[in-house]
Amino acid sequence: MKLDLKFKKTEFVLIAIIYISIVSIFINMEVDFNYKLISMIGLVFLSYFLIIKYKLLGLAFTLFFYLTGMVAIFILYQFREYHYNSVMAFQMAVVVSACYLHRYVRKEDKAKKELFEHSVIDEVTGAYNRRYYSIKLGEVFDESLRYDRRFSLVLLDIDKFKNINDSHGHSFGDTVLKEFSDEAKKVIRPSDTFCRMGGDEFLIILPNHELKLQEALSDRINSVTQVMNERFSSKLNGEFSVSVGLSVYPDDADNLEEIYRCADMAMYEAKMYNESKMIPYCDLQELHEMSVSR
Repeated sequence: MKLDLKFKKTEFVLIAIIYISIVSIFINMEVDFNYKLISMIGLVFLSYFLIIKYKLLGLAFTLFFYLTGMVAIFILYQFREYHYNSVMAFQMAVVVSACYLHRYVRKEDKAKKELFEHSVIDEVTGAYNRRYYSIKLGEVFDESLRYDRRFSLVLLDIDKFKNINDSHGHSFGDTVLKEFSDEAKKVIRPSDTFCRMGGDEFLIILPNHELKLQEALSDRINSVTQVMNERFSSKLNGEFSVSVGLSVYPDDADNLEEIYRCADMAMYEAKMYNESKMIPYCDLQELHEMSVSR
């Protein structure tokens, strides 16, 4: 992200230098007026490019140069030169069209953003959906490779959710999913990503994995189950629980498919305890050995 921002700043500076160079051609008294007209057309295209590419910054840059140019022409010629009167009229038209173009670009960007958000948000819970999970996981994976960082996947599955639907109906089941999603999103970091994978299964992407964060998250998820049991005590009878599996890249796996599979295996191991429990994938072997020894 920092590299992209640095590149954009450099690109903008280079374009600004080209822009100023073209302006210098126009204000040069020795340059033929026909060449000045050609430079004006070039400035228009460059101005529109700046507005489309850099939005408000491009508009501000364009308005500054055109309005400054209009003032300069007025001071120098005061409507005495026919050619420069035409230039001022042309500049006024560009200023107006630039403002309308920026307005159109802003509306277009807003529409695209709303369309994208609609396509990646789960309608029932308001959490991100599986499609966004794929997009975000790819971004986190790339950052982990670039900066040699670890990240975690936390897979959550509501225990016996089918019983909730069967006993109280799907409408109540959707309410439970929505409330659980809202509460879970309150206990994660702004940098974390909470997704509904489908049914009663949710997932959290945790960039920059740390052991202390893992332990804190387990306590926070337990606090969420407590809130859910208190909120729906009359119907759930204190039986709301969540099975949680956790996997860490690159400790547990070195590719995206495997890291998800590891979290899934750990989550199904947690389900055997019939209580809100988080199990890291790295503990599976130890747990299996303990069960065999019994």
